[in-house]
Amino acid sequence: MSRCSPGTWPPPPHPRFHEALAGARLGMIVQAAPLHDIGKVGVPDATLLKPGRLTSAEFEIMKLHPSIGANAIDKAMRQALAAADDAAATLAAGAFAFMEVAREISLNHHEKWDGSGYPAGLAGDAIPVSARLMALADVFDALLTRRVYKAPLTLEQTTRIIRDGRGTHFDPDVVDAFLACREQFSEIAARYVDPEPDPTT
Repeated sequence: MSRCSPGTWPPPPHPRFHEALAGARLGMIVQAAPLHDIGKVGVPDATLLKPGRLTSAEFEIMKLHPSIGANAIDKAMRQALAAADDAAATLAAGAFAFMEVAREISLNHHEKWDGSGYPAGLAGDAIPVSARLMALADVFDALLTRRVYKAPLTLEQTTRIIRDGRGTHFDPDVVDAFLACREQFSEIAARYVDPEPDPTT
């Protein structure tokens, strides 16, 4: 992760993250990222879709979704391995590597750099790089897009909140990479923006 240039996307990895993003791993992180909130299938709709601030009790329920997702992915891997013979298990090694990345992201994407996140209160480099990347991308998306409980923020408001989280919520180097590549983030977000809700429906 380094400074973006107009013709370079994605940028080359920051030296701190070279090993964590080497080989096929970066591609697996990109592909697994959409599964980060898979555990929300275990959160009641009354909590998940509430159009206002969650109560303390509701938030404790919401905080279970990383573990629910990770446990579901882990169970799927164990069941697949149990049903496979040795040859099939060997052939499936790549798929299981992907699933392990998905499990890692699901479990850890709400951990914070300063240790104040959940579910385990991991801090700093104890948080997997994949989850540190997902943490910032998840917040960027949540702030910039419409949610049932909030209107979308502007790119400037979103950037300010992420910058303010540098060294507390987010790995400082991940924030620096985001700031260097913010326009690419913005272009991608604009490409997938949700349509304005129809007030007549």
